[in-house]
Amino acid sequence: NKSGEECIVEGDDNKPKINEELCTGCGICVHRCPYDAISVINLPEELTEKPIHQYGENGFHLYNLPTPIFGKVVGILGKNGIGKSTAIKILASVLEPNLGEIEKEKADYGELIEYFKGTEAQLFFEKVKDKKIKIAYKLQQVDLIPKTQKGKVKELLKKVDEKKQLGKIAKELEIEEILDNDIKKISGGELQRVAIAATVLKKANLYIFDEPTSYLDIKQRLKIAKFIRNLANEKTAVMVVEHDLIILDYMADLV
Repeated sequence: NKSGEECIVEGDDNKPKINEELCTGCGICVHRCPYDAISVINLPEELTEKPIHQYGENGFHLYNLPTPIFGKVVGILGKNGIGKSTAIKILASVLEPNLGEIEKEKADYGELIEYFKGTEAQLFFEKVKDKKIKIAYKLQQVDLIPKTQKGKVKELLKKVDEKKQLGKIAKELEIEEILDNDIKKISGGELQRVAIAATVLKKANLYIFDEPTSYLDIKQRLKIAKFIRNLANEKTAVMVVEHDLIILDYMADLV
């Protein structure tokens, strides 16, 4: 770097390694390295506090989390790669954060509660730890469902129907006609609505949806937005990641 310190050295595996503590993003390596092997793209200013999660050495850092609010739909909007899906996976307990300690597989709830001490997130993780919050999460990549599940749509939904409301939810989401279809033979839009149905059929007081309107036409998007909005009440919180600003504005109380 500009101080004369070696930021890039040969690692134990004989591969180049960037020292995160020394790298300032000055760009010298980009100009000196042959064959355009290194590039610096959209490098943000590094924050000084400890990250909530880090994907390996030199990997993406996440520094904050949105907080669910009971009775409200909280929308999450932003460009690709800023950590929207990572954040809600942590909230949904799908991804266990490492608090920036990449050699550590995960942090326990005690560490998370201490990390967020004095914030709304502290109260959230305390309730999750005490099992006062039950979470239902709809994943972003619904196209993966046919690769991991097999059988008819109805049978798959019955397995997760904790509310015993399959008929009611199927009607509201307009998937009644595909209930007897094989999960591998339905369209992307149908898969999306089946995934939403599977999420809301679970008994939960926090529902998290990652891009619930992808694969849907505008008419279906508006119906899904209204459906999700109606889930929020004084005992239930909803969080939504969405790229469509108009739909999110219609759906969410806070963005």
